Amino acid sequence: MSAHTPTPWRYRPDHYDDWGWIKGPDGAIVACARAGRSYDGDEHRAAGIDPYGPNAAFIVKACNSHEALVKALTELYAMVKGECPSLLNEDSGGNPRLDLEIQGALAAAGRGSE
Repeated sequence: MSAHTPTPWRYRPDHYDDWGWIKGPDGAIVACARAGRSYDGDEHRAAGIDPYGPNAAFIVKACNSHEALVKALTELYAMVKGECPSLLNEDSGGNPRLDLEIQGALAAAGRGSE
């Protein structure tokens, strides 16, 4: 399986880009966002508003920040487990649910807890 398109991704970086277009660093389209609901195209055109814009901007923010957030959480989790594991242990007054949530988040992101 090949890797995803490198980041940063940008939402409609060129004035001629169509609604919802998301482009990679080389200017190629990597995704096209949609609204997930009905909308009045004429109304949006008249107002100059992209109805897919909020979803496209969310996708771009999520994709562009993903690696840094996973790296930071992985490092913080390793530090807590190494230096103060009681924070994640119920027997020591910690929060074991947080431990499971962190492990789940890292697994969902494709990373195991180290």
